[in-house]
Amino acid sequence: MDKDAIINEVANRFDPQYLNVQMISHVVDQFGDLNSVIEVLSGMGYPQVQINETDEERELRDLNSMFSDLMTQSVIQVVYRKNDGNLQDTVDHLISIQCDNDAMATIRAMSDEEKRIHEERLIAEKEERDRLRREQIEFEINEEKLRVAELERQKKEMEELRNLEEERIRERERLALIQAEEMQRKLEELEYERYRLQEENRLEEERLKELEILEEQRLMNEQRIIEENRRIDEEKRLETHKRLQEEDTQHREREILERTVAINNATKLMTRLIEETSKCTIVVQYSQEEISASWKLSDQYRSTVADWFGLFRSKEYRSHKHLFKYESAGRIEGNFIVEAPKYPGVYEIRYHDSANNVVSTSEPIIIGPRLDLTAQVSSDGNYINVIWEVEQGKIDKWDWIGLFSANDKNCKNYIESNYLEEGNHYVNFKMPREPGEYEIRYVPYLCGNSHVSVSNIVCIDDTNALNWEPIRGEKNRLVTLKVSCDITSVQQHHNDYVGLYLINSPNGSYISYQYVNLKEPYLNFDAPYEIGTYNFRYHSYTTGLVASVSQPFTVPNTDEVIASVDCGIISVYYDIHSVLSNSYDWIGIFKVGETNNKNYTTYKYIDRNSHILVFDMPRSSGQYEARYFSYSIGRYESFRKSDPISC
Repeated sequence: MDKDAIINEVANRFDPQYLNVQMISHVVDQFGDLNSVIEVLSGMGYPQVQINETDEERELRDLNSMFSDLMTQSVIQVVYRKNDGNLQDTVDHLISIQCDNDAMATIRAMSDEEKRIHEERLIAEKEERDRLRREQIEFEINEEKLRVAELERQKKEMEELRNLEEERIRERERLALIQAEEMQRKLEELEYERYRLQEENRLEEERLKELEILEEQRLMNEQRIIEENRRIDEEKRLETHKRLQEEDTQHREREILERTVAINNATKLMTRLIEETSKCTIVVQYSQEEISASWKLSDQYRSTVADWFGLFRSKEYRSHKHLFKYESAGRIEGNFIVEAPKYPGVYEIRYHDSANNVVSTSEPIIIGPRLDLTAQVSSDGNYINVIWEVEQGKIDKWDWIGLFSANDKNCKNYIESNYLEEGNHYVNFKMPREPGEYEIRYVPYLCGNSHVSVSNIVCIDDTNALNWEPIRGEKNRLVTLKVSCDITSVQQHHNDYVGLYLINSPNGSYISYQYVNLKEPYLNFDAPYEIGTYNFRYHSYTTGLVASVSQPFTVPNTDEVIASVDCGIISVYYDIHSVLSNSYDWIGIFKVGETNNKNYTTYKYIDRNSHILVFDMPRSSGQYEARYFSYSIGRYESFRKSDPISC
């Protein structure tokens, strides 16, 4: 077979994904025959495509049948493979061996074992040669791969270097273009600025001319408006005076009427109370077993046979919920005895008329246990120690005592509570933070939310402290306020804040505020610039109330406007701190006594980078003064003025 046929046959037998034509050609040049090339490539691990080997097996079977008497199948197979699977060449080769008497004699003289050893030696020699040739080819293929990879790497590096060089060239071109554009832009900006300045100068000249004309018209219009405003103000003043007189008259009449109604209501209330107390007098005496009541009606009250007495719990106001009922039978005085209720509580006897209206009520009747409660503050000030003793009755294991605000009469709103234990007559309550008056109340279990005994009052003083320390600057002006917070009446929270207020302003109208920093002892506030009296207020996030208010402080008037005459000019020194300066603030020179702030002799806007303005002397001599006008207060509202100067 020629080289091209062998290459085509090998390419058909092996997977083209792993082997290309160039590598096959290289192996064919080294080995020459088809079978050797296939063995070498198979030994190197390249996968073969499954082929039909039926023809080879048939040819080997035919050869074995033809020369079975001459040699073994292994020798025939070796000769067949040496001839690249060509049947005719293999037959010729075997015939030549058959004609070689010496070779045939040698083969016939061999025993079966020697033949097997001879065949194995020939096969081993062939395999060794094939292995060496495969290793050589594999080495050359690897060398070729390395060479190709090196060429690829060099090509890639050259490509990268070329790309970098092109990128550098493009970057230099881009920078040059940017620089050219920047230079062009700067030239255009300079040209535009020069044109703008020229245009501004021209417009400024035109504006000054227009301003002079407008100023003359303004003065005429202002004079006319002033006269009109004076007339309107006078009319408004007269109307306001008349309206205030009418409102004052109506207010006095309304006050007299309200006072008369209040006096009448108070008189009616006092009369009703006197009548109720004078209609019937109820006197009770009681023990834990029985209640004795006596009554006497006044001469002014006319009783009926349907009038009756009833025993009620103190907070039960429904007439049909009585615990005991006694009919008076129309008598004006008498007495009765009733068994005391079994359940502890506060009771009272009420006298009802025939329409079930309450006419009179007795003093409270306390049934059940009563305690003697003594409360005192512990030596460290952290607890309220309570000592209790039983005055009457027997306590229940569910009876309890509680700490209450003395001003809160609702027994549900306890601050802290403890159940009573028969053997322990001492109870400790944690001291409340909030200043005020507190008391201990005894509430029996069967009394619901009604107490029957109360301790002495315990007062907690206000120990909160909100202090400030002034930090002053030049000319002793207040610059910063260093505020310290020592709050004990509430639990401090990071959302608590301190606000700066005018002394009489509401809590929502702060000037500035800062949240409390629980890790820092001080807060630094910028001092207010407006003249007035201020204070600081501590707002508690937990309670939503103001926990403490600082001592007030005052921001005095430190503004200065000083005018002086020197070398034919007026120099005005100004230093204003009580308002924020504005570029529209201005200073005018006025004659002393001039009431119209628009009738200045000359004026200038202030320079915020300086504190001095210079004015030309007025044309006429006399007494003059400088007046400072703040844009934030009013364009023509004189804010500060200097002492008079002579010009």
